[in-house]
Order: sequence, then C-alpha cells, then structure tokens
Amino acid sequence: MRANRLLVSLLLLVANVAAASTARSQGPTVVVLSPEFGQAVSEGARGATMHWLVDGLATARFTVRSDREVLERLSQEPSCATRECLARVAKQLGAAYLVRASLTQNENSYTLDLRLVRGATGEVAAQLRDRCDICGLEEFGERASLAASALRTRLEAFVTGPARLAVRSTPSGATVEVDGRRLGTTPLEREVAPGARTLRLRRDGFAPVERTVTLVADVSETVDATLVRTRPERPPVRHTLLASAKLGGLFPMSKLGPGPVFQVGAGYAPPILKGRLAVVLDLGYNQHESKATLNDPRLAIGTGDYTTSLLQRDLGIFFGPQVFILDPRGRFVPYAAVGVDLHFLQTRVSGDAGGMPLGENRETSTVVGFAARAGFGYRLGPGLLVGELGGAWAPVSQDVTGSGYRGGLSLLVGYTATIGVGR
Repeated sequence: MRANRLLVSLLLLVANVAAASTARSQGPTVVVLSPEFGQAVSEGARGATMHWLVDGLATARFTVRSDREVLERLSQEPSCATRECLARVAKQLGAAYLVRASLTQNENSYTLDLRLVRGATGEVAAQLRDRCDICGLEEFGERASLAASALRTRLEAFVTGPARLAVRSTPSGATVEVDGRRLGTTPLEREVAPGARTLRLRRDGFAPVERTVTLVADVSETVDATLVRTRPERPPVRHTLLASAKLGGLFPMSKLGPGPVFQVGAGYAPPILKGRLAVVLDLGYNQHESKATLNDPRLAIGTGDYTTSLLQRDLGIFFGPQVFILDPRGRFVPYAAVGVDLHFLQTRVSGDAGGMPLGENRETSTVVGFAARAGFGYRLGPGLLVGELGGAWAPVSQDVTGSGYRGGLSLLVGYTATIGVGR
C-alpha cells in the first residue's frame, strides 16, 4: 500500500510540474515512463528525480505529457521494455519520444541512468549516466540541477530533426547519391542527417555532377542541377518507313553496253532488333543500246555491209530484306540487302544497209532472278545520303538475243528518307 501511494504521489507530482511547464514547452512531445528505483533509494530521492526529469525536459523546449490518459496507459503496462512495446505505447500516446530512467543508491552514493527512446522505432536515441559519490539528498539535488543543462544539450542534439534534401535535375531521371549511398532518382525529396554531405548526380549519356552541400537540422535544402550531355541521345526505336530515290549506271556482263538507271523504292523497318531489319521494295528502270556493223555478201547493196542496232528496255522490281549493319539512327550506316529480281524486258532490233532499212523486230519477256547489294549511308537531315553497289543475275531466252543470262553490276547514289511513326 505504501509503495502504491508513493507511485501515485510521484505521478501527480510529474503532472503538476508538466502543467506548469507547458507554456514554455513547444517542442517534440515526450512521455516519461515510470522510473525504475533500486530498493535502497529513499522516498525523497525518488521525488527529486521525477521533478528534475520533467523540469529539465520542459526547459529543453520539449512538451512533456503527464495527463490522465498517460497515467492510465502507463499503469496498464508498467514493465514495457521491448522495442515493439515502446513503439506501440508511443504511437497510442502520440509521443515522439519516451524517457526511461533508473536510479540506484548505495548509502550516500547515487547513480542515475537516462535513456531517450524514439517513439517511431522503440530504439534508444541517446543515453546519459550521472554518478554522485558520497552525496546527501540536498547535494544530489544540486548535482541533478547542474546535470540538467548537460542532459538538455545531449537530448536536444539527438532529438533535433533531420535535414530535408530536395534534388531536381534537367533532364530528370538522374541517380542521386549522398556520401556514396544511392537515395533514388530525380526529382527526389528525402530526410538526410545534418552536416556537410557530398551530393553526386549521374545519368547515362551525361557528365556527372558533384557538389558539397551543408545540411542544417530541421531546414529544407533544394538543389537544382542541369546535366551536360556527353554524347548524342538516341531517340527511341519506332516503326520506320523508308522512301528512296537513286540514280546511277548499269554495266551488263553481255554484249549490251552500259546504260543509265533510275530507281525509286519504299521500305518498312519494325522496332524489333533495334530497327536494323527492314523489308524493301524497289522499282527501277534502265535501258541499253548496242550497234554493230556486219557484212553479208548475199546483200546486193553496196559492199554487203549492214548495220544493226539493239535497244533493250528493262523495268525491274526488287523485293527482299535489308539489314542495317550499324544503328540506323547513327551518323554512319552501312547496309546490305538480298532478294528477288523481277524483270519486264522489251528488246528491239533494227538494221539498215546503205541507208535502206532492213526492218525491225520486237520481243518482250518476263524473267525472274536474284540480286544483292551493299551500300553506305551518311545521315543528312531526316534521312541518309547513300552510295550503293549492286549485282543482279537472271536467265534470259529470246529469239532476238538468244538464250543466255542477264547480269551486271550497278553503281547508284541517292537519298533515303527515314520517317519514324508511332512508338
């Protein structure tokens, strides 16, 4: 009974002191748990200890709660000691911190242990021990009063809130590191321990940014950084349409002479394989002409000499895959293609002898062969300035030219526009 009356008296004393100090206490909320006393501690020492705790915390600009709700809650869990229990009690009471105290007495010597507990985690944030050897009660009270300033300073240092760091970058998405520890990507806002910190921003394709910032407790610091690009940014790979126009010459591997070539084409490159594979369809036109002077003694005109002229027109369609060896979005783009070649041929043969026409013969045919080509593109504007070397082969069977093969090499220059659509 005597112990219960003593505990009630101490709690009431705490409540009275806290109420008197509320006007000057506007800091974080603190709840003082029921102290632990050794068996030899006198009643006077117990009262003095509680008075000093509440008054010292209030002087340190903490709001000390010791109202009826606190008293009832503490009486339900007088032996709360685990982190989970301490965090639960702090949450229920709305306290940012809890104070646990223990006092032992050995004759005229006193030892006071104080622990400041974080309400959010139940972990000890600060500790303080004060020992007074060969002290009377009055002297112990004086020591406690003198120690209040040191306790207040130490608790205030631990309780002071962290600094808040906000980091923004242009462009965003940069990795943020503080003292070598990754915090996230911009835009970012985090709580960071006060003090001088090394801030580093990194993003692929940009020069890193490093700064030293001094963070102050309970103060927000904002850092804005503009990143400098170190290499051109690759646009996202999208569906790509190709449109081309080329001019050049064709050099047949036959009795036909070289001739001009004009070619237009279209293609499509899906976003797979980073857009390096395309399907192309080209439409080309070329013509070749050759003349020869022959002699036929059966002719009764002049010496029997006559001239023949052969003109062949070719409308060709090429269809097949084209592979860009390097990134088609780059500056230098080599490529190669292979596919089917469809030819619509018209051949005309005419002749004259001594100015007298000998007649004309026309023949048309359609042949299928294959073709391969390799080229090199240089990015200029929305497309590529290209140079291309190609080869083609197809079997031909005509009465005019006879059976054989149609083949040759082509050399073309032109421009291929690349048009990105969709995502």
